[in-house]
Amino acid sequence: RNMSRSGQDGSQPKGNADRPEFEKLYEAHGDLVYAKAMSILRNHSLAADAVQETWLRVVRALDRGFRPDNPQAWLFTIAGREARRILGRFRVRPPVDEVETPSRDGNAEIRETREQIHAALSRIPRDDRELLWQRYMLERPHRELQKKYGLSRSGLWGRLRAALDRL
Repeated sequence: RNMSRSGQDGSQPKGNADRPEFEKLYEAHGDLVYAKAMSILRNHSLAADAVQETWLRVVRALDRGFRPDNPQAWLFTIAGREARRILGRFRVRPPVDEVETPSRDGNAEIRETREQIHAALSRIPRDDRELLWQRYMLERPHRELQKKYGLSRSGLWGRLRAALDRL
């Protein structure tokens, strides 16, 4: 597939007026966009899908004339939303149940930190671990969580606070 900037007849393709702007964004933030998607999805293939959709949305917005005040924040928002959209299709259970046990080799400080994290997570009921994961790792909106868990606003805040206090 020919990916040149001009059409076969030498004319500019429709909507491609700002490819240099796109290239500048991609060069400056491409790795960070991928890192954002990976931090949410934890799967290279799914992260690549989220990144591709992110850049497609960026091209469309640039073609409409949109210019963000804070490009990095704008890109992170798009990448995060795309990654969460993909994650939502799979109804993945949070991987906090699968915290690795400390290894026998390696740095003692890292081993101790892993033990502390494992102990803290084990003190929290599974439903509360999932609620924390949904809110803070997947950045689900409060209203969505209220509806999903059948909680009032104060009920949701109370459960989140109690779970965080147990950590």
